[in-house]
This record gives sequence, structure tokens and C-alpha cells, in this order.
Amino acid sequence: MARDLLKGLFSLIRPLNCAMSAIAVPVAFLFLAGPSELTNFQKEMFLGPLVVFFMCAGGNALNDVVDLKVDRVNKPSRPIPSGMITKKQALIFSLLMFAACIFAASRVSRTVLVAAAAGALVLGFYDIFSKSLGVLGNIMVSLVIGSPFMVIGMITAETHKAVYLAIAAATITFGRELVKSVEDVKGDSVVGRFSLPARYGKRKTMFLASASILVGSASLIYLRAFYGSVYPLILLFALYKFSGAVLQPVRMNASKAGKLSKEIKAGSAVTIIALAAGSLLG
Repeated sequence: MARDLLKGLFSLIRPLNCAMSAIAVPVAFLFLAGPSELTNFQKEMFLGPLVVFFMCAGGNALNDVVDLKVDRVNKPSRPIPSGMITKKQALIFSLLMFAACIFAASRVSRTVLVAAAAGALVLGFYDIFSKSLGVLGNIMVSLVIGSPFMVIGMITAETHKAVYLAIAAATITFGRELVKSVEDVKGDSVVGRFSLPARYGKRKTMFLASASILVGSASLIYLRAFYGSVYPLILLFALYKFSGAVLQPVRMNASKAGKLSKEIKAGSAVTIIALAAGSLLG
């Protein structure tokens, strides 16, 4: 029983997503501050990833609590609809993750604490009211994903470079959120959720997703100005992964959208590798 509970909680937070978000924090410091200056930000680099990880975990857990009816249709194997954990257990766990996020942020600085509290509130608001928010909810999530890079830019006094990281993170996330809404359109219709594909159709939603990912890709390409040859070489593979969203088929269904969402996530992971390698190797 306890084993199933732990397995369910682990699956609930979508650990790969949380880990990617957490790893992006030290990589951003590496890029913005430079390897030689990292000793000046030891506390931020140690606690920052924990802040982001716990926030991501709390948001994902709360999302599953609120989306139980949708997941029963779209993703019945998720921890709550499959019976691995109860809705109450998931809610308590979500609150604990948010509390851990705020505590870790309070040990860094007031700026990080305010940013973390704001991010947690936005994610909570999105999860609770996502049924009526529609595309505004997707925008809110994307801004939360992009905001840590601006905070790191403020800490390192490199806001000019941080803007492009934030734009890339936010727009690529927005594109993926739209792709996921196409994947989930059947379940969303069951609960009457106001989603973009439900109202305007899958084709228009996918064109908007393509445009958003193009903007994010352009921001990443611009960052080559701060690197040598290693970054653009690795980035090419990330852009290849993103290209599926840009050159997506007109006839998009839930199965294709699910695969495309995974490709975008893979491209994001490669982008983090490209940023780290570019910072270390030039």
C-alpha cells in the first residue's frame, strides 16, 4: 500500500518535467554570469533549483486534483483516476510541495521569495479556474515558466540576455500548452472546459502553436551571438525537434498531438544541454 502511494506521488509530479525545470536554473546562471562568476551565486544555484522543482511539483499535483474528470477520459492511467492515490492525498501533497517551495525561496532572498509566491499563486489560480480561463490559462502557465529567467537576470545584472531566455521558455511552453490542449480536447469537452481547440478548432490552434514556437526558436537562435560554435551545433538538433510543431500536419488528432508534445519537450531538454555546453565550451 505504502509502495503504491509513493509510486503514485512520484508519478503525480511528472518528475522529468520538474527535473528539467530545476536543471535550467543553474544552466541559466552559467550562461548569464559565466563560469568564472558562479562562486558569487552559490546559495542561489543550490536553492534555486529546489524552489523551481517544488513549485513545478505542487502545480502538477494540483492540476491532477482539479483535472480528475478530464483525466478519467483522456488519461485514466494517471495516479488519481487509476486509484493509486486518493484525491485528498494528492491535494495534501500539492500543498506540501508549495510550502517547501516557499520555504526554500525564503532562504535565498526577498526577490526570489516574492517571485516564488507569485508563481505559486498563479499556478494555483490557473489549476482551480482553468475550466473558464481558456487560452488565458495557457498564457499564465507560460509566463510562470519564463519568469525565473528574468529573476536570474536581475540577480546577475544580465537582464538583456535573460530576456531572450525568458521569451524562448515562455513561447515554446505556450506552443506546447496549445498542442496539449489539442490532445486533451475530448476530455475538456466532457467537463465543458473553454479551450482554444474546442472553440476555434484544432487547425487554428495548431497554427498559433506553430507561430509561438517559431518565436521561441528565433530567440534561441539569437543567443548564438553570445557563443562560439558548440551552442549552434547542438541547438540544431533542438530546432529539429521543434520543427514538428512548425511543419505539423493539417489533420491533427489527439494521438499525433501527444507525440508532438513529447517532441517539443525533448527539444527543450536539448536546448538546456546546448546552453550548458555553449557556456562551458564556447
